[in-house]
Amino acid sequence: MEIQSTARGAVLSELCTVATVSISRPSNEFDDEKLTDIVLKNTKAERGSVSADKKLFDADCLRPITRAVSNIRKVNYRWTFALPETKGIRLLPNKVAEQFLLEMNDAKADFNKAVKTFVAQYHRHVLTQQPRLNGAFDAEQYINAEEFGERHAVSVTLQGLPSVDGIQAGQFTEEYQQAETDRQSQAVTDITDELGNRLSTMLRSLAEKLGDINKKGSRFSESHFGNLVELVEQIIPVCNIADDERINDLAEQVSVMLRRSGTTPEGMTDVVKSGSVIRNKIKAEASDIANKASSLFG
Repeated sequence: MEIQSTARGAVLSELCTVATVSISRPSNEFDDEKLTDIVLKNTKAERGSVSADKKLFDADCLRPITRAVSNIRKVNYRWTFALPETKGIRLLPNKVAEQFLLEMNDAKADFNKAVKTFVAQYHRHVLTQQPRLNGAFDAEQYINAEEFGERHAVSVTLQGLPSVDGIQAGQFTEEYQQAETDRQSQAVTDITDELGNRLSTMLRSLAEKLGDINKKGSRFSESHFGNLVELVEQIIPVCNIADDERINDLAEQVSVMLRRSGTTPEGMTDVVKSGSVIRNKIKAEASDIANKASSLFG
């Protein structure tokens, strides 16, 4: 993606897409007035100063749904970047929009399947909460299965990024065009910084886990390599929209480091688990590159 320089500053000449992902779920917190009355009576606190909430379902019961929600958020944060002065709206480079939607559609399908499965056993799930809540259990405080399902939803909205030249406001045109230019310029900077910070965070995590690999109870997952491979081979080449040489150089250093230990995350994991020499070398390199990234983008 080319960044065009104008008299006002740097702007995105090829428009990115503004992505908004919304996840709706019924609250698992219930403000129980009966429990509140008991607490007020026992503590002699003033009404309105204390309330008693309870969790309708335990975490294990809802885990398939919460895991699906987490996956949706992971897809969103993998491919999108924060847009300055906005909340919940993120910037999606056009080159990755198709991949983003493919992964998001799969994640949404998993979410809908988890909700449907839960709804099919809804009555049983409600009854299993009785032993946990004991005297605080009240079946009438649960919405019905149909409403529970309907109140779960995921929506993805894509919109074009506003054009600076499209802002026409009479005597205020220059002022607001400059404001939008500054916002888009900051977006470019923020994306670059986030890529650098992602590299630093992943590399530090890799180095830490490599250092702990022989400790009792320690588990080393191939995802530590897999996430780095994805970042330098898939995400950075298309999301480094400013073509920042510092990011490209760091990504190349990581690629060289990774190639020393194998060609796949699985193979890399096997190599560092079995050989202390290569493991210590990768650990040192990961720490060194992480420090460089932190000094540039921290």
